[in-house]
Amino acid sequence: QEQAEADALKNKVESVQEYAAVFYEKLKEVREPEGNDMMKVMKLVSDPAMKPTLSSYNVVITMANKIADSNAEEILAELKTGLNQINEDRFKRFKGWCGDEDVARWIWGANDITKVELDF
Repeated sequence: QEQAEADALKNKVESVQEYAAVFYEKLKEVREPEGNDMMKVMKLVSDPAMKPTLSSYNVVITMANKIADSNAEEILAELKTGLNQINEDRFKRFKGWCGDEDVARWIWGANDITKVELDF
């Protein structure tokens, strides 16, 4: 029983790692837009790589939230640190390109994707 639970947790953590790698690959496909800040936001919204990037982000967070049911506090703490870094990397990249525009609201909303929040 205990070994089966450990194996299941290991598989979930590995899944998060794999999906995180996919997220970063998708994030690299989003190209820096040109123009003023508002125009940059509009170009990001319509970038064909944006929807797969946001979707892969949501998959990472959804898979991580499934781990939150475990009692592996050390793993959860490290996982949360990594997930916060993914969120920060995503935000910084787009915010850096678009200045003070409300990047998140436009990008998520225009792509008709609801951002999954970390539950732990």
